[in-house]
Amino acid sequence: MSGKKLLIGALIVSLAGLVSCTKSTDSEIDMASLSEAAMQGKEVFERHECIKCHAMGEARSDTSAPDLSDPFLANDSMFVEVHLKFAENTKMPPIELTDEEVRLLSHYVAQLHRAKHPSVSPEEADAFCPVCFAPVSTEQAEKDRLYVTFLDEKYYFECEECEKAFRKAPEAFRELMKMRQKALAAAESP
Repeated sequence: MSGKKLLIGALIVSLAGLVSCTKSTDSEIDMASLSEAAMQGKEVFERHECIKCHAMGEARSDTSAPDLSDPFLANDSMFVEVHLKFAENTKMPPIELTDEEVRLLSHYVAQLHRAKHPSVSPEEADAFCPVCFAPVSTEQAEKDRLYVTFLDEKYYFECEECEKAFRKAPEAFRELMKMRQKALAAAESP
């Protein structure tokens, strides 16, 4: 199966509704972990009142809009950016955003999941979550039983949501992790 098909499969699984999280508020989000672009995106999010439709870690019966803290959205801000640019082709109501606002908002949404689940610093990490790519301490993940062995390889997670997502589509997330590692290696080589 090609990497693109696996990525599409992971997208479908995610959009089908991976898991419901616990209610999230700004006080539960580690604002210090957000990048400058994400903080500016948060301002766009608040200015356009996106919370009126979107859940952020809470199950809501009054809307069908996706939970923006879903682990899948933590993979890449590009998915969010493309969705916002083509919102008229979705159930989402029209929203007037500049290209810069779209870029900033996509960074905010992509970083929400990791900010809700503060993990170890990249310097302390000895692994990365295959779902949201957050830095992980394997020792802590072992203590918390947040790991899965798949095809003789152990995968470690920073939260239960990511572990559950991985269990639903291990091959897809395994491929995503490999693609991410290749991209990072290519970016680091001269």
